[in-house]
Amino acid sequence: MNILLPVIIGCSEPVVEQTLSFNFIDGASSEQIELLSSTHTNTPMATARSLNAYNAAVSTEETISIQIEGEAEPRTANFDVFGYARIPLPAESPRLYHFSAEGSEESFTTYKLPENPTSRLALLTALPNGNIPSSAARGSGGYIFSFDNELWWQDMAAGSDSFLVLLTPNPILGLWSNHIDGDGILDCIVWTQNQAFLMRGNVEGGLSWGGGIEFDEGRVVAASVADLNGDRISDIAIGVTTENESTIAIFESDGNWTFSEGNHFFLAYPLEGMVAEDEDKDGRPDLSVIDESTGYIRRYTYNLTGWMGGTPSIIEPTTYIAPTGSHLPPMEDLNADGRKDLLIIGAENNNVQDFTFFIINNGSTIYKQQYSPFFAKFRDVDQNGSTDVLAFTD
Repeated sequence: MNILLPVIIGCSEPVVEQTLSFNFIDGASSEQIELLSSTHTNTPMATARSLNAYNAAVSTEETISIQIEGEAEPRTANFDVFGYARIPLPAESPRLYHFSAEGSEESFTTYKLPENPTSRLALLTALPNGNIPSSAARGSGGYIFSFDNELWWQDMAAGSDSFLVLLTPNPILGLWSNHIDGDGILDCIVWTQNQAFLMRGNVEGGLSWGGGIEFDEGRVVAASVADLNGDRISDIAIGVTTENESTIAIFESDGNWTFSEGNHFFLAYPLEGMVAEDEDKDGRPDLSVIDESTGYIRRYTYNLTGWMGGTPSIIEPTTYIAPTGSHLPPMEDLNADGRKDLLIIGAENNNVQDFTFFIINNGSTIYKQQYSPFFAKFRDVDQNGSTDVLAFTD
């Protein structure tokens, strides 16, 4: 798909036409059925997943059958809209179960139950080779971790093992969790060198396929989930860059995992980072970006005439220039004024890491902090309306 985009270089400079080339990834087809090896709920359940080519769960009309040793008839179940099927199991353990699914080879597994569900917490027992994840996010009822080109889910249910929920062609470069649809369950967006994947949160835990976008040129450096058009449904913004120029690709959602193109934005310089939000709640997107060539923080907004400089249009370079390797996490309201503020996390350098934030109103007020290398999470811990920052160090 080729889309002509206006290039905004300066307020008085002419518009240039550029092309954004991308494709929506087709991942709706089920290619195999997987039986998970241990319980992922607080009650004994055999859990199966219908998987597409990316090892992500997708809905299917197939049925599964579990033959429990000692029982005359098999127990059967259909897959739900998330691509999961769950069958209640006897409490005794261990037991031998014969698993079969329409169109798949038969296999055997011994179902493992928690030793003491009332006192045991979930442990990261099955994460790949005990590696440290490259990124992590909170899900509804569990946690999401990435390792190279693998995305894993860890349920909070007692005794649960983690399991693979997405296998990407290239290493995963970033991960954010957010509400992409309106069901109240956390979803997530994951991006690699040239692709972005949307994963749907499951009411019973785990993640399912939500969609994907592949770009023919450039590399993906950032992605945001936010309501960018005032319809109270989250949309997607993806920053794609080459060595000399970049594009903010906007995709608007119908709330049911179907996306259409919004007002893409072309920039005449490369991107280091990007975050999108409707900061002033006017129903139009606002962008903050890191200019990779200079480290300048530039800001834009959309109005009836198109893209233009935001408020402020640039963070004064004499005040702040983003170090190489910085990124922009989702914006947060740090002072309970109803408007989200800009956060910048620097790269690790000489065993220290910068954390900078700007309180945005008509202008901006800068706050600079520095820690040993940290992992940041954001939550209103004291429930006073302003988001608190939790920085976890080694």
